[in-house]
Amino acid sequence: MDSPPVLPKHHVPYYVGRSFREGETLLPLEVLIALIEWVRRHVSVVTEAGCRILINLVLLRVVSAISTDEMGVNIIPEFPIPKTTFSGSLSTGGTVDLLLTKLPSRYSDYLLDPTSAPENPEVIDGPITTNFF
Repeated sequence: MDSPPVLPKHHVPYYVGRSFREGETLLPLEVLIALIEWVRRHVSVVTEAGCRILINLVLLRVVSAISTDEMGVNIIPEFPIPKTTFSGSLSTGGTVDLLLTKLPSRYSDYLLDPTSAPENPEVIDGPITTNFF
C-alpha cells in the first residue's frame, strides 16, 4: 500500500470547495486523507476531544460508503441509554459516545432531529430494532 500523500504546510487541494459530481455520495478517499492530515497538523489529539475529530472524519467516510437512497446511515453523538438490568448483576446504562444507525432513509430526519418525531407519528411505520455493538 502506498503511503498517504504528504501535503505542503498550507496546500489547498483541488477538491476543497468543489462539490462532488451529481449523484456521487461517497466521500473520496483523497479528501479523507487530506482532512486527516490537516487535523493532525492543526489540532491537538492528546485529549479525547481532539481525537473525536479524527473519529468523526472516519465515520463520515463510513457513512458515505454505506448509505443509499433506501437505507440511511446516521451518526448520533452522546446517545443516552436507559439503565437496563439483565439476569444476575449485569446492567448497562449511561451515554454512548457515538451511535451509528442504519435504517430506512425516511427515518433519518427524525434521528437527526428527534424533536420532530412526535409531531409526525404517521411517518414511523412498523417495528424498528437497533443492534448495539
